[in-house]
Amino acid sequence: MTQPFTQCTPSHIVIGGILMFAGLISLSGCKAEPAAKPAQVAASNLVLPLPSNEDLTAEDEAEVNRALVAVQERDIPTTLGIIRQMTAKSASSADLSERLAATCRAFGEVDLAWRFAKQAVAIAPNSASALLVLSVTESDLDWPGNIGVRIKRIKQLAPNSVEPLLSLATFYQAGAQYKEAEAEYRALIAMDADNPAGWGMLASNLHMQKRIAEARTVLEEAAKRSDPNDPAIWILSAKLDLDEAEANPAQAAALYKKALASLESGIQIAPVPAAFMALGRVREATGDLKGALVAFEKSYAMLPEQVGLRPRLARLRIRAGQTAKGDKLIVEEQKAVESKDRLTRAVNGSGANLTDVERHRVVALEADKRKMSSRARLEWSIIAHLKPGDVQAEARLVTLRKGVPDVPFPKVFP
Repeated sequence: MTQPFTQCTPSHIVIGGILMFAGLISLSGCKAEPAAKPAQVAASNLVLPLPSNEDLTAEDEAEVNRALVAVQERDIPTTLGIIRQMTAKSASSADLSERLAATCRAFGEVDLAWRFAKQAVAIAPNSASALLVLSVTESDLDWPGNIGVRIKRIKQLAPNSVEPLLSLATFYQAGAQYKEAEAEYRALIAMDADNPAGWGMLASNLHMQKRIAEARTVLEEAAKRSDPNDPAIWILSAKLDLDEAEANPAQAAALYKKALASLESGIQIAPVPAAFMALGRVREATGDLKGALVAFEKSYAMLPEQVGLRPRLARLRIRAGQTAKGDKLIVEEQKAVESKDRLTRAVNGSGANLTDVERHRVVALEADKRKMSSRARLEWSIIAHLKPGDVQAEARLVTLRKGVPDVPFPKVFP
């Protein structure tokens, strides 16, 4: 069965997993409709496939799907309740552990996602699927290590599977290794010519390489294999129009008009943050500063962390006479960049001769400061594992574990 290239229910989360194409879909603003289960699911930097479900009962699968619907509806207490009920059973099921890891990643619960992923590998150490789940989950954490090497190993374990190809390609793309990513996407398409994710991500890859004409051709192939209302399709198409208009002023008016019509129509079906951001770009380019400001504000309200959004919105606020609000956003962006840099340096132990406990403590304190409760819980748990009796870790975990399902810490760490 042909699977969707992206799926937009109230968010990028779909029944059975999550799918994100080039950062276009986010946890905001789509209308809830039934969704088919995708062949691949993705989040963050890498692609996460659905497990085989060989040892899942229909009842288990229905419960996981119910948890994902709760995530769509931002009903996290219900999601956590379902996860809590299924935790004991997951201890003997790699498939269920993988599904729960995907569910946790869907709402940013990195601590539980990692624990379930490690559990899946412990149950099935030679499973390509379990290893891939762990790889993508650890990529969310930016932990040191060569994820690419591990995914190449997964390709050897599952040579006829598209998921490792898609994951390795997305890994390369996240590192701006566009040619290497392109080769993997093309290999995926050669293996499975009807795979919409392969065509779609290749179109995104070519767009990043500024190969607009080729990207359009490939995007047409993705569209043939996807839901016609798939937001990833029409948002990327509009972005291609925008880039071509900037490079070809003689055709700019027609291209902007086409992009505007596509975005305004699409937003009626899937009002996702990336669509409003693209709409803001079109309106700004055509001189509609008021309309651009409205669009960017809507995008920001849904997903403030979009790359490049804060500086654009700050500039427009200042141009609209909202100087104080614009300046506040500039400060917010600077703090976000600095905080991310501090966390990255802490994770990688950059410039410091730290022990493992010291490095994880730096990350835990930074996560606490940034109110990243799940990441803080994970780091303090690691400290408690590496240094039993650590007073600071035990005190923080008393607070951070409240209301959270008790998934055992992995027996093997790292």
